Amino acid sequence: MQPEPPPYDPNIPANPSDALATSQPQFLNNFQKLYEAFEVNHIPLDALSGAGNHTIVQLLEQENPQQTQFSEISVYTKDVSDQTDQVFLRYQGDGTEFQLTNYQIYSVDATTFFTFLPGKIIVYFGSFITLPSNVLKLFPPVAKKIMGMTFCPSGSTPTNKPRINLLQPSSGFFTGMEVFATPGFGRASPPCYYTILANF
Repeated sequence: MQPEPPPYDPNIPANPSDALATSQPQFLNNFQKLYEAFEVNHIPLDALSGAGNHTIVQLLEQENPQQTQFSEISVYTKDVSDQTDQVFLRYQGDGTEFQLTNYQIYSVDATTFFTFLPGKIIVYFGSFITLPSNVLKLFPPVAKKIMGMTFCPSGSTPTNKPRINLLQPSSGFFTGMEVFATPGFGRASPPCYYTILANF
């Protein structure tokens, strides 16, 4: 096991008159430490594609609005009562802060949930074992356009994904969908986890 290299040293070269041969190992160590620090939450700088791009952005939770100078904004998270951590934004010059997200998971029952995303998107998700009349109801019934859906059979018995038939909209809103087993696997849908994205 190799020893841990020394930490980044901002005082290199220690003496401006040092020969390059004297400072080179220290420069190389500093470059390596910078590379390793930048690699956290980034694609490595020497990657074949996407070099330097973020892989994740972390926003630390703050208790108070973050100060902003002119020509800068601040994006951070704060805990919101009866919700969860939300993203806040404050414009330049200590402008008024405002809540940018409104993420909240709502429970319809023990296995059915929904939430809202920016852009007038509602996400229905949950699981079921059996469906009365093979109908998965969408609650609240506010979906004007189904954008996409995923059904993943659950349980220990391998089976195919179910086939889906959207029910005709009622007053312009989708209220549910029929979920059937794949032909040759019976009529009732297998137990599933599901996610449905829709515009409202």
